[in-house]
Amino acid sequence: MLEAWQDELTLVPDETAPSRARQFVRAALEDNGWVDFLEGALLLATELVTNAVVHAGTAIAVSVAGDDHELSIRVQDRMPGRMSGSDRLPDDLHEGGRGLFLVDALATSWGTEHTPTGKAVWFRFARAGAPAAPADPVAENPRHVLARLAAVQVDWLTAAGSDALSHLSLAEFLGEILHRAAETLGAVAGIVVVVDEDASRRDLLAHQGLSEHQLSRVRDELVTAPWRPCHGREEMPQALLGDDRGVMVVPLNLDGVHLGHLELDAAEGQPWTQHDRGLAQLAGDRMVLAVTGTRLRDADQRRRGWLGFLAEASDLLAGSLDVQLTLSLVAQLVLPMLGEWSAVYLLDDRGEAALSAVRHVDERQADELRVRLSSAGGSTIRTAVLDTVSAGRAVPLTSQHTEIGLVVPMSARGRTLGALVLGRPSGPRHSAEEHSLAEDLARRAALAVDNARLYGERADVARALQSWLLPPALPAPEGVELAARYLAAGEGNEVGGDFYDVFSLGPDSYGIAVGDVCGKGAEAAAVTGLVRDVIRLLVREGHGVPDVLGRLNSAILEQGDRGRFCTVAAGRLYRESDDVVLRVASAGHPLPVHMRASGELEFVGIAGTLVGVTTDFEVHECEVRLAPGDSVVFYTDGVTERRTTTTMFGEMRLLDTLAESAGRTAAGIAADLEQAVGDYADSPLRDDLAILVVRRLT
Repeated sequence: MLEAWQDELTLVPDETAPSRARQFVRAALEDNGWVDFLEGALLLATELVTNAVVHAGTAIAVSVAGDDHELSIRVQDRMPGRMSGSDRLPDDLHEGGRGLFLVDALATSWGTEHTPTGKAVWFRFARAGAPAAPADPVAENPRHVLARLAAVQVDWLTAAGSDALSHLSLAEFLGEILHRAAETLGAVAGIVVVVDEDASRRDLLAHQGLSEHQLSRVRDELVTAPWRPCHGREEMPQALLGDDRGVMVVPLNLDGVHLGHLELDAAEGQPWTQHDRGLAQLAGDRMVLAVTGTRLRDADQRRRGWLGFLAEASDLLAGSLDVQLTLSLVAQLVLPMLGEWSAVYLLDDRGEAALSAVRHVDERQADELRVRLSSAGGSTIRTAVLDTVSAGRAVPLTSQHTEIGLVVPMSARGRTLGALVLGRPSGPRHSAEEHSLAEDLARRAALAVDNARLYGERADVARALQSWLLPPALPAPEGVELAARYLAAGEGNEVGGDFYDVFSLGPDSYGIAVGDVCGKGAEAAAVTGLVRDVIRLLVREGHGVPDVLGRLNSAILEQGDRGRFCTVAAGRLYRESDDVVLRVASAGHPLPVHMRASGELEFVGIAGTLVGVTTDFEVHECEVRLAPGDSVVFYTDGVTERRTTTTMFGEMRLLDTLAESAGRTAAGIAADLEQAVGDYADSPLRDDLAILVVRRLT
């Protein structure tokens, strides 16, 4: 006779609780000789612990007690309240109380207990000869018991969508369904095989009851054995657990797509019934939903990730206006998401594919890859690039008839600029989604490259035009030194409106002009060219500076709406006996500063009328005689109007800066002033800046 015994286990309410409860109950029953009731006890304990995890969420106490006649199992939580359940059978949509129907159908007797600190469900199994429990007319109805047993079997197999299991990975999820199917159907072993999305590989995602030898053999067969996808439920995959009739194979198919299969191995001498096959198919259908749902979620996450990636890539590419930098960014952005290495080819003027950028996930291999692609060995890839450009669509990159990458055309504004090559020699083939991603990225890259080209061409034109509007070099009058500084505001692709000019009028005589045309760009450049040329022409013809500025005013007014007003300070520099004389007039322009060798500073002249505004034009000419060491500093309003958020550089700061430069060379004075203006504010220049310094040496 066996003595009475009792074991108890406390569980944390997480996803491992049902599994740990099963292990605990199994060990207790096997150690105490109750294996004949093992399957029913495991089924009920698992369901009650699962319900406690879902509905209570507190610590769970599982106790098992028995003697030679009776086995008792008790599951208690620490959440006071009403027991989840009802007196009617659960319908298809009902989520609560299913465990109690299962207990009622399988246990000899059962009950519930409520205390201020929690509630418990207990059930008992009794052997033959044990005292009989009170008769229950409903429970003794075989049809009613079978109906309820079938209902709870279906419910237990398909309840894997509950909150307690929703956080599991796909492999854990399929493993739980496999476990439920094996326990419900009495299978001694089982496996779940899933085919990857491109049908190139099969993976063993769940298994139960397999020995190490069986597990190793199944994994080997998945890698080496030939197989073909199944289409439709009538096509059965080849069993991996054995060829005998005890193995039941359930294909996992959806809309003609083969997702994998479920295998269950029956206990020896136990045939599968039609009811068993129906329940196994139900478990298989639940697995199909799990696989499909996981893949849909994964695909949605990938699409979200790719959209974010494309947005970030677009921002990076849009921020680059340098062609080579843009090409390097394109080659780098696709790694390692779309390949192990990448290359960008651009079409040259002859239509040949020229290698422009190379990247590798292993930087140590990048130089070797560049050499290989640039040599004769890269001719195959260059041919693939030209084929892609000709076809106007992405084509696979192959080596010895094996796909090792992808070539994607880079097209923008109706023309193909080149191609992006993605190398993946040791990875899977690019999927259809990756094709779309690569093509979208290549289009954005092509547009960025084309924008960078256009910007570069425009900047080249602007620099060339600006160079024509400024003197290539300053003359070197005897006994006088000249220095100039020029900074264009903006992005560097527009012609500035400021200018300076010094030109020869004969022996020891020079014309000087510093001006500022309203605006920027081609129209401002046209007016700048007009102003400079008119001043040069009229001064060389012998007209006085006031007359020159008056004629310039008339010329701009004649342009009508095309004309733009400007400010100009113009003059003549010449020697008169031992003196160096500067005669200057200002038409609305900031007055130049006379820096005496003694350190005294004063503005020169009287501000006149702006050029190109009114016919009522008036300017005044003044004369400055430069002693040795004296300087005259011309500048545009980009100096005095340089501003912070609250203040401007202004005339007083201009005078202070020049006072600190007393005794410096003409170049030193110009450099000091430029530096002071640049340091005055952190923001980029908002207006062009021109400085011209005339200094008498002897």
